Amino acid sequence: MSDRSPSPDTPAFTPPQPDPALRQFDRFIGTWQMQGRTLGSDTDNVAGTATFRWLPGGFFLEQRTRIDFVGMTVEVVEIIRHDPDTGTFPSSATD
Repeated sequence: MSDRSPSPDTPAFTPPQPDPALRQFDRFIGTWQMQGRTLGSDTDNVAGTATFRWLPGGFFLEQRTRIDFVGMTVEVVEIIRHDPDTGTFPSSATD
C-alpha cells in the first residue's frame, strides 16, 4: 500500500479561478423582459426575454434570448468570457 500524501516540498494544487473582472456581469443574472420598436415604427414591434446565468465553474456567462422581432421569432445562445490579455469580453453566439 502506498502513501499518497504530498511531500512537504510539493506545492499544494490550487485550481484555476474565474477572472474577477467577470463579476461585473453579476447584475445581469436572471431573466429580463424587453420591449421596443424598430426605427420608424410608431408601435412596439419587438419583444422578448433574455436570461443570463453563470455556467458551472463561473468562467463563462450564458445568455439565452428569445425575441419576437416584427413577427419573426429569434432565439440565440451566447457564451461570454473574459480575455485578460486585452481586457475585453469576447462572445460566441448561435441560433
